[in-house]
Amino acid sequence: MKSTRIIMASFVLASLCLSSCSKKSESSVPARLLQKDELVIAMDPRKVNGPFDPCNGWGFTGIVLFQSTLMRVNSDNAMEGDLAESYSASDDGMEWRFVIRKDARFSDGSPLTARDVAFTYNKAKETGRAIDMTRVESVTAEGDYAVVFRMKQPDSTFFYQTAVLGIVPEKSYSENYGMNPIGSGAFRLVSFTQGQQIVMERNEFYYGKKSPFRRVVILLMQSDAAFAAAKSGQVDFASVGENLITQDVSGFSAAKLDTYGYRMISLPTVPLQKDEKSGFMVGNDVTSDGAIRKALAIGIDREEIVSGALNGVGKIAYDMQMSLPWGIDGQLSGISDNRTEEASALLDGAGWKMGADKIREKDGRKAEFTLMYPPSDSGRQAIAEVFAVQAARLGIKVDLKGLELDDMKKDGLNKRNAVVLGGGAYNPLKTYQMLAGKYTGSIGWSNLACYRNPKVDAYMEQALASTDTEQSLSFWHKALWDGESGGSILGDNPYITVAFIYHNYFVRDGLSIGKQKIHPHDHNVSVLFNLNEWDFSRGE
Repeated sequence: MKSTRIIMASFVLASLCLSSCSKKSESSVPARLLQKDELVIAMDPRKVNGPFDPCNGWGFTGIVLFQSTLMRVNSDNAMEGDLAESYSASDDGMEWRFVIRKDARFSDGSPLTARDVAFTYNKAKETGRAIDMTRVESVTAEGDYAVVFRMKQPDSTFFYQTAVLGIVPEKSYSENYGMNPIGSGAFRLVSFTQGQQIVMERNEFYYGKKSPFRRVVILLMQSDAAFAAAKSGQVDFASVGENLITQDVSGFSAAKLDTYGYRMISLPTVPLQKDEKSGFMVGNDVTSDGAIRKALAIGIDREEIVSGALNGVGKIAYDMQMSLPWGIDGQLSGISDNRTEEASALLDGAGWKMGADKIREKDGRKAEFTLMYPPSDSGRQAIAEVFAVQAARLGIKVDLKGLELDDMKKDGLNKRNAVVLGGGAYNPLKTYQMLAGKYTGSIGWSNLACYRNPKVDAYMEQALASTDTEQSLSFWHKALWDGESGGSILGDNPYITVAFIYHNYFVRDGLSIGKQKIHPHDHNVSVLFNLNEWDFSRGE
């Protein structure tokens, strides 16, 4: 085994601390908050709703509230131990060993041991609804405080997944666990009303910093209702959409927090064809032309998209993982967009000639394709609309079609049409899922661009097999750009990333939400990762 080390795999990322404090009279602040008896939060119900069973997908981004994870991503955007005190990996990458802390207890007072960890991961492997364990052969406990993962094949991304799965108690786990969770996290569930509210209290058995608030109530509200609740003073913290965060709310400050939540457009990179495995038709005869993809990548105006489609609440982006440790941020200094003349010249040179109807044509084929978006997401719809207008300036006609995500997957529709996508995670596995050629004909959301590049596939397999963190990150980087090709704007443009969104909240004056990490794509839930550190002060 490699020598055991104290846990830390740093992400070189910015971090954000927000504390909203101002002078307020006691009469304008609820007594429950002054006395730290109760904190009331309004959150989007899509991702914070029950049941609360990690083995069935609850807390898939690592925000588990009632449970603990082996590892976690801290406020400095670095991997550190939560339950785990140390870890080691074998030289061949076929075994991972974690040693866990001895003072962890579940909210019922029972001790948490390595057997609970092994049980949780084995149950998650059985359900297939939590994390990707396809490369894990077995998980076993060695005594009370060590757990060993044996792999079918090396997988460097497995380490990142240990920051996601909440640990459940083997002895009391049942089919009904999700409605009455027992965990070792900072809070314990008191009551849950489906679609309405979650009531929880601090877990007095928690091994970490205990919340100063005796009770926390999460009201499950859509953006408009959350905004109204903040305006009326019924809540202390409200998650809202980009269309509302520019409003003023008396007694509250607006917090627009950085995320890796990208918005991008998939462009199928192969001509329309029947996939041998799935039997579906995949690919697109227009977007498969590299000149079309490149022209759109450099010819659109991302600032206009952010200001027009996202109400100015976001920032432009050129690659979905550009700022992550394996990203291409350092190689984008010369990149710019809105280069319409250059994009037009590129299309002319590739044989796409402008027609009398202002739509380009090549070999009798119009430069026209369909872009799908979920109509329930106004932001993605607006991005599609602005993108279509900008593409028309280049002589490319984009037909818009609103379909909910489940409908897009039917018959491989999402692999022969462009799609406005949202996502973002700390795990380089996302790179693999978006670029691996083996997923071209798969049903679902992996490799919507039907991208096939043997060099990229080879880099990613080397990254997965690597047992050295820095080496694996180098291979992930090369998959995006190796100086000649790759699955990014510097290479083959299978996806056109346009922006990173902000997560938007109204925070009552005097409420500190601590030092916030950069959030993944999780519908604003990640702000709760340090809920036990939130505090209230009236100020001076």
